[in-house]
Amino acid sequence: MDYMVPPIKQCENKHSTCSPCRAQLPTCPLCRGKLTEKRNIDLEKKAILVQFPCKFNMNGCDKMLRHDEKIKHEKNCPKMPVYSCATANCNWNGPMGRLAEHMKEKHAVMHSNQCEGDIYFRVSGILNLTGSDQWLMTATRHGRDFLILMSQMPPDKIIAFVLLIGSPSDAKHFRCRIALCNSNKRGIKNAKLSSILDIQKVRLDKNMLIFSKTDAQSIANDGAIQLQVSITKN
Repeated sequence: MDYMVPPIKQCENKHSTCSPCRAQLPTCPLCRGKLTEKRNIDLEKKAILVQFPCKFNMNGCDKMLRHDEKIKHEKNCPKMPVYSCATANCNWNGPMGRLAEHMKEKHAVMHSNQCEGDIYFRVSGILNLTGSDQWLMTATRHGRDFLILMSQMPPDKIIAFVLLIGSPSDAKHFRCRIALCNSNKRGIKNAKLSSILDIQKVRLDKNMLIFSKTDAQSIANDGAIQLQVSITKN
């Protein structure tokens, strides 16, 4: 159930209904009268002055907003429970602020909680074709959580990219630099960040560092390779 906010329309007997409910009703739920397009202007004027809680308040959002601000806020509310775990075969969904903690606690994903500085992501076993095909690390920088992902891409490539654990609109404020360490001839990628909500839209040419397994093998140290990741805020 949501709050009654403009536009607020009435039935022929002047009973008001909220827009989401009205769209599902054949008649007025109070008198069974005909629904009309006539708006309740007096009630709309009062609604404009009221501050409403975010609909994700049960997930920890404490925002109080006017109805027009509420609609805009809820599209990108950091507490909305639409963030999914990035690990394979996990069906967890929850608020943004719990995702990094979930991955650390349930999947032993490494987390760097430094406030600033570069992130170093060391991965072992990446040259083993029979091993895992995905390696994850989370990090906190600039007061936000980020996901660093490295994955095998058949037949012989390895990709690495960074995602913001946050909304697409917030992701526009960050950039990253991904460098392949342990070599004088390092692969480097400067890229804009995408949101974890847009993981399916991440582009190979725009957002990812791509290198071959032959390159990885030539720079591996004790069978491991390392990424150096810098995250900057626009």
